[in-house]
Amino acid sequence: MADVHARSLSRNAFYAGALQFWTIASRFIITPLVIAKLGLAGYGTWTLLFGICAYVSMFDTSFGFAYSKFTAEYDRRGDYEKLSALIGSGIVLIGSVGVLGVGCIWIWRYPILHLLSVPADLIDDASSALLIVSSCLLLRMSVGSVFQILAGLQRIDLQYKLNMLASAIEFGVAFLLLSRGYGLLGLAVGHLCGQVIGTLGGRVLCWRLCPRLHVSPLWASRAGCREIASLGGRFQLLSILNLMVSQGVRMLMAALFGVSVLGIYELANKLLTLGKTASGAIIAPLMPAFANIHAGQDTERWHNLYTLSSKLVAACAMVCMGFLFAFADRVLLMWTGQEVPLAAWTIRVAAGAAVLVLMTGVGTASLRGKGMLRLEMLYAMVGVPATLILLVVAFLWGGYRAMVLAVTIGQVFSAAWFLVAFHRSEGLSLLHYVRVTLLRPALIAGSVTLAAIALRPLADTMTPPWSGRWGVLFEIAAWGFVFSLVAGLGLWYGTFVDHERRRLIGLVLPGQRRVVGPERDRPTMAQL
Repeated sequence: MADVHARSLSRNAFYAGALQFWTIASRFIITPLVIAKLGLAGYGTWTLLFGICAYVSMFDTSFGFAYSKFTAEYDRRGDYEKLSALIGSGIVLIGSVGVLGVGCIWIWRYPILHLLSVPADLIDDASSALLIVSSCLLLRMSVGSVFQILAGLQRIDLQYKLNMLASAIEFGVAFLLLSRGYGLLGLAVGHLCGQVIGTLGGRVLCWRLCPRLHVSPLWASRAGCREIASLGGRFQLLSILNLMVSQGVRMLMAALFGVSVLGIYELANKLLTLGKTASGAIIAPLMPAFANIHAGQDTERWHNLYTLSSKLVAACAMVCMGFLFAFADRVLLMWTGQEVPLAAWTIRVAAGAAVLVLMTGVGTASLRGKGMLRLEMLYAMVGVPATLILLVVAFLWGGYRAMVLAVTIGQVFSAAWFLVAFHRSEGLSLLHYVRVTLLRPALIAGSVTLAAIALRPLADTMTPPWSGRWGVLFEIAAWGFVFSLVAGLGLWYGTFVDHERRRLIGLVLPGQRRVVGPERDRPTMAQL
């Protein structure tokens, strides 16, 4: 049985961060090559293919949460026969949806690509690449359930290692084929190689970790289908609502302004995703951990985990987003080799909203661990209509900037509503949360960000030891070191109290393992 340990959470968070960092780093390397070989239109088309597939993959995402939750609960009880039936039922249900959705993509791919303003010279390659990408999606929606099972077994670190391996293979193959002039097809073949090897590795690891668990559609049952559809279906409604905004905005941009503007928007999103790496790594292992703790009905451990993880998420998010706010233009120049002022503007507008959205991640992880989605559903139902209304106003107003502002305002409004409602439902003090977890780190990180912006003109007069993009890289590295050191020390002593600092140090230094799940004689999370 997999217990929840503080050290296992830190290990899982470390590998989550490593995966996200590697994913972004590999994209940092390959994106300039894609733009050089295919232009912004080709880069925008490549991202558009995943946007099309997202309308099918949302089913996999929603039921993936159900896989993790059920695995965490039934592994704790040792009921692997029931868990096998649920997993097998999910494979049958989601695999069938995947076959239907991918079939529709295959049939209607040309009209879809034309509708989304893909340039005529890219249509044929984009069509073939879409076939390959959608096939990978079908693989992920069937036997790809092994990744969520590993998370439920509290071995999310293995899931991330596999994803890192798959990403490395994808990067190597895609880089080679793209360099040889295969364009979109080379990118798609690289993606296929990574997905196949990663999924096979996940299947082997699940069998070794839990030989009594059967990951096969042959174990499907009517009762299992009903149970997993009940929980997964509730998650599914959330995915649909979120998809209406996230992918809908991309499709609308491509249709109204062309795939080149979509490429600019995606450049900004890639950097914002990089800024979310550390905070996302903290959030990633929380849902199965909360599910395990909720199964033990230990309120004190839940509260300690929620409080400490919220502070960590806020500190990491504000440092990263503050740096991007100050140096977005330089980072883009270093990355792409060209000035992209519209992407830099997008980053600066969206940075604050990204912090607030990340703060909702801890609360949603706790709710999903309970299997309670009502509040999160209301969150989506508040945010989506508000954003859609703002998008209508932006459309009438006109222009890319208006659309970005509309999405940002919608995110801020819905995230603030969720935080208020969550703390009220859990009986927590919202005033204390805002003062300690949000306001204090915001003042510290904000002060460092303003100081960096004020000192930039002075630093620009200094001649770096290298010229060109290497000089910009040196500048970013130097600023990043100083910025992280000053902001990190300020947040370390200004946000966390003494006993919290000791607990965090204990997670990374060798010592006794601390349990945050079922009761043991070892120190518990309540003592952390």
